[in-house]
Amino acid sequence: HLTQVLEYIEYFEDKRPKELLMRRLRRFFGRSEPEKEEVAIFRGILRNIRPFKK
Repeated sequence: HLTQVLEYIEYFEDKRPKELLMRRLRRFFGRSEPEKEEVAIFRGILRNIRPFKK
């Protein structure tokens, strides 16, 4: 979901390569050790951003 949102807002660009940024974000979230419920909250927020809502 995060990748879709970042693509939608055109966050990725030449000076911010998608693969590098996503690797760093995975490392960041992995290091923070969020609880299952916290991950679900974050994913729910991303999923409910209007253009991505089913």
